Amino acid sequence: MGSVQTARDDETRPRRAARLCSWLLPALLLLAPLLLPQDGRPARPERAPGAEDGGDGGESVEGADDLVARRVPPPRSLAERTRLEGNDRERTQPVAVALPDGGAWLLCREWRGGQGDFIVAVQLDAEARVVTTVEVTDAPALRDGPCAALLADGALLVAWSEIVDGVAQLVGARVEGGAVLRLALSAGTAPARDPALALAADGTPWLAWEQWVDADGGGSFDVVAAPLVDGVPGPGVVVAAGPGSDLDPVLARAGSTLWVGWCGFVGNDYEVAVRPLAPAGSALPVSAEARADDLHPALAGAEDGRLWVAWDRLVDGRRGSSLPADSREEGRAAPVEQSVRVQVACVRNGTVELEAAAGEWNAGEVPGAALLGWGGGVPALAIDRAGRPWLATRHLAQSSSRDRRAGHPLLLQTRIDGAWSLPQELAESASACDAAALAPLAGGVLVAAQADRRMRTGSLWNVAGLPAVLKKAAAAAGDEFATWTGPSALSLGVADAA
Repeated sequence: MGSVQTARDDETRPRRAARLCSWLLPALLLLAPLLLPQDGRPARPERAPGAEDGGDGGESVEGADDLVARRVPPPRSLAERTRLEGNDRERTQPVAVALPDGGAWLLCREWRGGQGDFIVAVQLDAEARVVTTVEVTDAPALRDGPCAALLADGALLVAWSEIVDGVAQLVGARVEGGAVLRLALSAGTAPARDPALALAADGTPWLAWEQWVDADGGGSFDVVAAPLVDGVPGPGVVVAAGPGSDLDPVLARAGSTLWVGWCGFVGNDYEVAVRPLAPAGSALPVSAEARADDLHPALAGAEDGRLWVAWDRLVDGRRGSSLPADSREEGRAAPVEQSVRVQVACVRNGTVELEAAAGEWNAGEVPGAALLGWGGGVPALAIDRAGRPWLATRHLAQSSSRDRRAGHPLLLQTRIDGAWSLPQELAESASACDAAALAPLAGGVLVAAQADRRMRTGSLWNVAGLPAVLKKAAAAAGDEFATWTGPSALSLGVADAA
């Protein structure tokens, strides 16, 4: 009898072990990211010599020993001051406009669940604290690409593209005091989109945009600009009208000159160019490299007349080939370049100046981001009250957790003593590859970036049936296990180079 009982025990032990493993394995897998250092943040650049033993705190860029002599400490005290977040709305496309009192206006597109897109303006003080909020639009619609400029009389001029009767049109508003006056900036059956605003030296506001132009066999977008008189566009100036589309217009005043920048398709690839708008002048090519697509231009002008231009340089050696060159028998030994870089140039006295190449860094390339995605760094530029240029870019980061979450945190750099500083990341700023907004404040630079919770969430588990102890452990670690990345918020920080 005893031998029969022993045999039954031998048969049931594997079943019990299997049943136990079926409970323990999911629990261990769930607890692993809570117990191990897997917070999803990208690795920091390695420390420069002397940083740990009382040096300047600078950091060297990996693989660029020849740049160590030019290293500059990163911006000081870049930390989140305010987070505009709500589960019932998504905030994207931030725009920042400096105020004379040291504060700033912050605008964004705000999608509200069950309704649509709205444009919202938030007034901030010099510490990036919310003073007041203004609803620029009062009804939902399909809206995109807000921009803004502060008029000479202190009113805020806002423009965006909106679907009107099935066509993209330019719509605007004048915000003064809490009152909002709606403006119709375009009309017709041809799409007009992607506006940009800036003031000329005489205080006249200018509007630039992409205008669709029909042509035999199709058509393309041209870049057009016009002064605004009492909120009404004056005669338009065709800035760029190449055979391919001209896109992404941007405006900035440098000294007494108002400049317009854009990227246009030039036969084989996209190139970046700028042109004086007021007073008028000829186009000036900023990039000219047939193997690279140069996209996403950004401008910032200094009072001394210098114009800073930033853009994304994308090279795909496989583009246009039915069979990739490195897959062909004769081309397997030769590597095919695939790279994404952020470039910056300075336009001074009609000349485009690029920082000299150094080691593996190309002329004009900004060292900083360890990895960029195919969406680029979508750069943003601003000049602070001391005349220093600031550059914000997105870089690609992937978590070390088992579900390999990825996002694009924001990096910020400035120029000190003629060199770009090392980048500093705005904490909790990972999101889609959306351009940031910069504006000078009284005590630094406002940084506004789209951000969500993608680096704090996972998608492998449905927590509804998990034991309470596991839910509690996840909550204590700040981890959320869901398929949603969380609401798209705006993370606001203030950087200071002093």
